[in-house]
Amino acid sequence: MANTELRVIEPRPHQEDCLSALDRARAEGATKALIIMASGLGKTITAIFDAKKFIEQNGGRVLCLCHRNDILDQLKGEFEEVMKVLDKEHTFGMYNGNEKRNTVCGKKNGKKVDFLFASFQTMAEELQRSRFARDEFTYIIVDEAHHAPAKTFYETLKYFMPKFLLGMTATPDRKDKANLNAIFGKTVYEKRFPEAIAEKLLVEPIVKLLLDEVAQLGQIYWKEAKRKISARELNKRMFAKIRDEKIVELICEQTASVPDRRMVVFCKGVKHAENITALLDGAVLFHSYADRLPKKDAQKNLQAFRDGTAKTIVVVDKLNEGIDVPEINVIVNLRQAGSRIVTEQQLGRGLRLYPGKDSVLVLDFVKNVQRLKMYWEMDKAVKDAKKVHPDDLKGTGGGGGGSQDVTGLNITTNDPNFQIEDLDLMETIRKIVGMTEPYTKEELTKQLQTWSKNHDDRTPTEREVDTDSTLASRGTFIRAFGSFSLACISAGLSPRVSKYEEEQLLQQICSFAELHEGRAPTQRELKEIEGLASEDAFRRVFGSYDDACRVAGAKRARISLPHDRKSLLKQMRDKVNSIGGYIPSRSEIDKDPHMAWSKSFISVFGSILDCCIEAGFNPETLKKRPIGRVSEYSRPQLIKKILDKSAAMGGITPSYNDIRKDKDMPNIKVFIREFGSWANACEAAGLKPNTKGTGPKSKNK
Repeated sequence: MANTELRVIEPRPHQEDCLSALDRARAEGATKALIIMASGLGKTITAIFDAKKFIEQNGGRVLCLCHRNDILDQLKGEFEEVMKVLDKEHTFGMYNGNEKRNTVCGKKNGKKVDFLFASFQTMAEELQRSRFARDEFTYIIVDEAHHAPAKTFYETLKYFMPKFLLGMTATPDRKDKANLNAIFGKTVYEKRFPEAIAEKLLVEPIVKLLLDEVAQLGQIYWKEAKRKISARELNKRMFAKIRDEKIVELICEQTASVPDRRMVVFCKGVKHAENITALLDGAVLFHSYADRLPKKDAQKNLQAFRDGTAKTIVVVDKLNEGIDVPEINVIVNLRQAGSRIVTEQQLGRGLRLYPGKDSVLVLDFVKNVQRLKMYWEMDKAVKDAKKVHPDDLKGTGGGGGGSQDVTGLNITTNDPNFQIEDLDLMETIRKIVGMTEPYTKEELTKQLQTWSKNHDDRTPTEREVDTDSTLASRGTFIRAFGSFSLACISAGLSPRVSKYEEEQLLQQICSFAELHEGRAPTQRELKEIEGLASEDAFRRVFGSYDDACRVAGAKRARISLPHDRKSLLKQMRDKVNSIGGYIPSRSEIDKDPHMAWSKSFISVFGSILDCCIEAGFNPETLKKRPIGRVSEYSRPQLIKKILDKSAAMGGITPSYNDIRKDKDMPNIKVFIREFGSWANACEAAGLKPNTKGTGPKSKNK
């Protein structure tokens, strides 16, 4: 134990460099700073040393903030472990939704704790009651600082006035391009994962891309040379679906030779994760959906994985950040995230150094070309970093140590004809889906002008933009100019005329907002309320319905609904009764504008099922949920629809195809689910089935 403690309290060379950079920043008058360190480099240990030194010189207390309780628990444990070897004893307290009663206002047993660990959510709630003085803490640490720009979190940081504020993160880049330096000041130290791998501060990744039945890119490229196709369409053409059983078979096959396997499997959703967990021997499940996995069971599973009782953990939206289990030596990615940030976070779970571990095996079941491009870029970044650190290349690479042998992520695939190192392959993908560098406004304007000149000086239609290979995609024009109409105006072309003028569309939103507390119509209301234009009409003029709402100054949100227990129970009773006495799914609740969000029900009652039971429904009946989507129509309503349609056709029995083509009729599948077949539906309505265009026969006949 003593050796472990000594190792913990001695900063590594790169941590010493970071501590020196923080000292220099403060000497120059800085009162806040941002440090960027790849996962596994010891951000927390670095922060502990800096906070310890600062409070020894300035006195006071330390506040550690984070957005997740599991990360806070780990953070507190590391602080306590390091501080054990100090001469002076320190006190620690947790202040979140679970434990704030035990640490009242940052006090334990009536005394203020030296180190308080608080969740942003709870601290924001308590700030409204002014329980903490603004100068309560001398030093504040924000872990996973890339979440700080969120409104609730930022308000907390604005409230406090510490002598020093430290933000730390492994992934500072955000999708919304929010600037962390505006909150934390200058970035005083930065070492990202490519550089860390090059300097052997992290283990070598060995990435295996598992591509199931990949189509030949060359054939797709030449067949589609006359038109652009979307990345989504290319994904459908290139990648075949693969069953969970086959996935698990491949996982076991690829990891059979890994000694003392400790594996994390990232899944796309709860049902998917449950299936994979059932198929993998000895695997445990970890996610935060309490209606499918009680919180106590989830924490028990995580602890089993931490202590090695369970060798495999299957996760959903967890372990991307903050949780450190250095023994992890296999990462399986079944979640096809398009974000490089998330991919780097997941990769970081296995890169941490550990005795006897020299690499981490990464299995990625790639299902889209965006991820291929992402891995290609990450591989190139690691190679470039290694070329900057030639002294660290000995013993790595393809055996020679020269620049031509430099390895990146050691990427291979299970298809010998499809290797990511092939630059021509990646160039071909970019040509097909337009994965080129962003166009400038001048280039886009020139494209429109040239097109117009070659087409009798007219403005291209939206369909022509989508199919003409000489023009960028419509989305590119909208992102650059705000709408396609504005792009046309910039090019000196007349925008294509919409049925509605811009002022008419804005007036529709404003008139609706005046009657609904400043709220814009929902997408459902646009379809249902007579007199409102369609969403497409707004999109044609403004580029998107969101942009139209912003121009009109109206809020886009569901109706504000009460969240008290009594109101939630009434909402649930109405919903269950409206769908025939079955328990609604989270998706059904979230899509219903007359209900609060599903998370509100789970927060108050523990699960959707518990809410239904408290609302007075029989749990046995609720469990007998039919497979497939619940119909919005009752049987009598559907029969009336058939009779009305027959009357409109002069008494003729409508055919299967008549129903399919009529936009005012329910989907034909609704009738088939209710009656078994379209013929049965007609007979239930007292009509003789029309044998022409009757569609597929019932399976029951």
